Amino acid sequence: MSRRQTEPLYTDPAVVGTIGHDLPQIPPVATADCTAPLSRIFDPAGNAWALQLVRFRRVHGLKQAVLAEMLGVDQATISRWETGRMIPDRAMQRRFQNLVRRRPSEASLVTHRTVGAIGEIAVTNRSRIFIAASPAYCASHGVPPDKIVGRTTTPQHTVESERVYQAAVERGFFRGDIASATVLAHANSLSGHVKNRCTKAVWSAVRLDSGQIVLRTERVSLSDAAYLAAWEDNGGHSRFVMMDDLVL
Repeated sequence: MSRRQTEPLYTDPAVVGTIGHDLPQIPPVATADCTAPLSRIFDPAGNAWALQLVRFRRVHGLKQAVLAEMLGVDQATISRWETGRMIPDRAMQRRFQNLVRRRPSEASLVTHRTVGAIGEIAVTNRSRIFIAASPAYCASHGVPPDKIVGRTTTPQHTVESERVYQAAVERGFFRGDIASATVLAHANSLSGHVKNRCTKAVWSAVRLDSGQIVLRTERVSLSDAAYLAAWEDNGGHSRFVMMDDLVL
């Protein structure tokens, strides 16, 4: 028998009275778009399970099909749960709770992926404090890997990079409004041994389990000629891709 299940794993609210389960009636909603604010999808007093499923997918960046695979059901079942048309039975509720409990925190995953990265990658918070950095990033800044967490990023900023950073903040980077920013700017090393290095960086927003958004930087150093070419291709020092730009 296939491990994928559909009908046995949920209960239709319309017929709960006929099978003896004391479950509330759940009004259907129009959509469970994972990009929309939760308050626009669900009434706060509505289907708590639907809210948990959508929040879990949003935090971990999962599509319905991926969550369906993790739970051993099909995508249509996830859709029914998230729109309130069906309710997971108690066995499936326990399976989902176990999935939530055993999954590493997003902060742990971010640190693991950053420290193990090959390229120059760092993760910082809104206060410009390093949360994690790859060995290559630390080496380029002349800072030992065990000394970078907790340090401020301020010494590496130039007038160019500071201007771009402030523009990103004003446009809602730490509210989750920006998907990514491609930045061409000169930068200093944290140790001060290199000044005005030509760099290209991609900033992307990472949402942690707590809801906090942190900044992931992936950076390369460029020659003067490569920097000028990249600057022209980028249309200037910065190019922002907004979350709304990714909505089909």
